[in-house]
Amino acid sequence: MDALDFNNEPPTSSASSNMEELQATAYLERKGDEIERLVGELMTDTIQSEAVDPAAHMLCLLQDRTGTGASSPPARRPSVADAADASSDEWTTAAWLGSLGLSGRIAAALHGGTSPSDQLGATRQLSVSMPSEAALAEHLRASNLLEALASALLPNIRQLAAAAASDAPGAVESSGKFVQASEGFELKYGDLSTFFGGLEAQIGAPDPKIRQAMAREHCDSADSHDAFTTGNYGVTTTPQLEWAFVVAPDSHVASEWPHEDRLQRQQPELMRRTMALDELARRLGDVNAKLEALREPLMLDEEAIGARLYTGPMFVKYNDLLRGFGGALAGCKGNAYVTTTHVINSAIVKASKLTMATQVYRGIAGGLLPESFRTPNQHGVKGGIEAAFMSTTFDRAVALRYASQPGKPGIVFEMQMGMIDRGAQLGWVSQCGCRCPSCTSARPRPLTPLCPMTTDTRTSASASSRRSPASRWWARAATAPCSSSRRG
Repeated sequence: MDALDFNNEPPTSSASSNMEELQATAYLERKGDEIERLVGELMTDTIQSEAVDPAAHMLCLLQDRTGTGASSPPARRPSVADAADASSDEWTTAAWLGSLGLSGRIAAALHGGTSPSDQLGATRQLSVSMPSEAALAEHLRASNLLEALASALLPNIRQLAAAAASDAPGAVESSGKFVQASEGFELKYGDLSTFFGGLEAQIGAPDPKIRQAMAREHCDSADSHDAFTTGNYGVTTTPQLEWAFVVAPDSHVASEWPHEDRLQRQQPELMRRTMALDELARRLGDVNAKLEALREPLMLDEEAIGARLYTGPMFVKYNDLLRGFGGALAGCKGNAYVTTTHVINSAIVKASKLTMATQVYRGIAGGLLPESFRTPNQHGVKGGIEAAFMSTTFDRAVALRYASQPGKPGIVFEMQMGMIDRGAQLGWVSQCGCRCPSCTSARPRPLTPLCPMTTDTRTSASASSRRSPASRWWARAATAPCSSSRRG
């Protein structure tokens, strides 16, 4: 039987003895962290600057770093961290302006509403065509820059006013956090020792008899026949039923399977569905064909089963066990689902090789960030380690909806996946009956580091007339995302 990739490092193939591949692997081991850090910094600066020409912006940054360019990089949009006093949590107008992305409008005005192919050269040429402040001012007036800025600013100013009018007394907005009097809970994250210890240190080693161990964990353990109910869609089920839902989908008629009470009446098309085993095998084959083309390790049947289990109600048990707290923890009765968790982690590691590196979002309502996200430790690092699997979405609006609940503080993490820091899309095994953004999005594996890079305070509309603040965090995730955000 093929070995699972149980460790916390990206797996490498040992099947090939090709010298070039070995040399590339050795080089990646020596320089991988440095390359990843450099690419991440270039990407972050380019995104925050909202560069009209990303390639030219990155090239200029590289020239500045290596001393091969004659000028500094194009001016970047001030971040909240730049604009605000690092020693203060006070909201500032400068920090707020820095979050609105006005640099694009200024760039358009400078270039007369065009987008030159050579952004750097065109900007340098301005010193010739507009040699004086008066000439530059006249050019900007002719480009209607003031009108463009007013058009961009006024809706945001009104949004701030609406938030002030609707927020309850005691709600304090800051550039780094939201504090809601008598409301909200502090989010809990691990420290660096949690990350470096790895998954095995967290939950123990898996059983080498993978399929038998997974079946035992769901069908012959202390909690296997105990009913539990998920908080998101109200599915009441048991671990034994969930195992059968995935590995024996024909053992019950459709109406007998546990279902989402909260969807049955209003959105039945979103309810979960069984998947025939031959269809699961076909989809696994499609994924493995893509992995084989990349010369990456193939996924096992057990990994497809584990990933599909996770997109259903069992996520509440798996995640609470990884975090060490939560409403489902006591109901596990000591059953840690060790092998199943390792299998899901391995599935995410392998499938992440097929994920496009882009931004993902995670919305949380009612949570307050701990002090470790605001105050650097002795090594100058802020943030924490998410011990469990983490839901994300490619759609920012979906994350904002999750973060916006009446009377509760809200947080949106905005994370950039990278060359190595990627998660897996598990829409192909998802139990969800639709193809919504939540089901085709991405999920990081356990022990994902979250390091805040910049912070931004905004207000997003909730379902009611009240507005709930959401703090958007730019965070770099050291592993990134997999599947159904709506299940997590």
